[in-house]
Amino acid sequence: MSSSPLLFSGLEILEHGIKHLRQGTNRDLKFAVLHADNAVELILKEIARSKGIRIIDKKGQSIGYYDCIAKLQSKAIPLPELPDIDLLHTERNSIYHIGSQPDKAKADWLILAVTLPFIKRVCSVELDYDISNFSPAFDELSLTNSEILDYRKSIVQKYLSEAVWAHDNCNYNDSILSSFSGIEAYLGNAIPIDARSDPMAMQTIVDDGLISKKDMDNFLKIRALRNNIAHGMLIGTAKQSELALKTFKSILYSVDSMLC
Repeated sequence: MSSSPLLFSGLEILEHGIKHLRQGTNRDLKFAVLHADNAVELILKEIARSKGIRIIDKKGQSIGYYDCIAKLQSKAIPLPELPDIDLLHTERNSIYHIGSQPDKAKADWLILAVTLPFIKRVCSVELDYDISNFSPAFDELSLTNSEILDYRKSIVQKYLSEAVWAHDNCNYNDSILSSFSGIEAYLGNAIPIDARSDPMAMQTIVDDGLISKKDMDNFLKIRALRNNIAHGMLIGTAKQSELALKTFKSILYSVDSMLC
C-alpha cells in the first residue's frame, strides 16, 4: 500500500470535489470538475512515481498531464479509461482558460461515471490501495451500469447542443472541440473499457458496423484538428467546423447508434 502524500492529496481533492458536486451551484460545479481533474493528475503522478518514473523535470518542475500519460504508456501501464479522462481534462481546460460552465448532468457524469471509477481501479490495481479506506463517501457514490449509460447519453446530447450553438454563432474552435468531445463520449459506449487502449479497437467498431469507414476517417481528421486547436496551433474555419458537426451527427444518428 502506498503512503505517498501524492496519493492522499489526490484523494482529499477528489473528496472535496464531491462535496462541491453535492452543493450543486454553478460555482460549485466548476470547482467539482476542476478538483476531479486535479485529483486524476495527482493519482497519475503517484502511479508514475511508484513505477520508478521521474515526475520532476530538469528544471525542477512537475511534469504535466500529457507528459505523465506518455511516460506511463511507455512503461505499458494500461489506462483503458483514457478517452474519458481526456474529456475530463478538456473540460477542465475549457473552464480554466475560457470560463465555460459545466451543467449538472455534465459534472455528474465526469465525476461519478468517469473520475471515481477510474481512481478506484488504478488505486486498487496499480497502488494496492482501496480508496474506501480513505473516505466512505467514495463507496456511497457507486453507480450501476444503467446509471452510467444514462449519464453518458446526457453528456453526448449536451456536447451536440454546444457544438450546434457554437457553429451557428461562428465560434468554430468551440464547435470542433465540442463535436470531438461528443464523439469521444459516444465511443465510450461502443468500446468496452478493457479494449480502449487497444489500437485495433477503432477498426473493430467499423468492422462491426457501429461507425462507417467514412465517419471514422473524418473523426480521425477531427481529432487532429482538436489537437492543433488545443495546443494553440490552429484557428478552426467554418468548413472544418461544419465537417466536425456533420460527422458528429452522422455517428450519433446512424441506424445502429446505441443512443437512438
